[in-house]
Amino acid sequence: MPRVQKPKKHSKKIAPTDAQLQQAYEAIPELIEPDRAARRAAFILVILLVIVVGAAGAAIEIFLKPLLAQPLPRPIEPARELSMMVTPEGYVPSVMSVRSGETVKWVINATRATDCGNTLIVPDLNINQLLTAETIIEFTASTPGRIPFSCASTRIQGYFEVK
Repeated sequence: MPRVQKPKKHSKKIAPTDAQLQQAYEAIPELIEPDRAARRAAFILVILLVIVVGAAGAAIEIFLKPLLAQPLPRPIEPARELSMMVTPEGYVPSVMSVRSGETVKWVINATRATDCGNTLIVPDLNINQLLTAETIIEFTASTPGRIPFSCASTRIQGYFEVK
């Protein structure tokens, strides 16, 4: 038996009423509003970040820049060692050169010293030293010129040339 097709029901399209359109129109901002809130929060966050970074930059400028502007301390250089021997004939060497501001470690060998050669006098450095077999004197040559030294009777003399 042949099948009989049932007629299809056609639904009637009903146009929305003005009230329904108004209601849908008013619902649109509620759908968009969460996005606006997120953008507003992001904007506020960016503004706060700019303020914080600006404050940090100002703090660096105020507190750290003066510290960074100071020259770094010079590394401490070891004392320059100069050796001298005291003999009956005099000091060997009797003239030594140093730089101004240089620290000097003066090693004096007095094993061959006789009489007044056993005493060393350096008036500019306030030194009046009885010499032993090996005497070490450290000083800083502060100003250019000569720093004279001698034995007690000034028979033996020498000097540092400070440049």
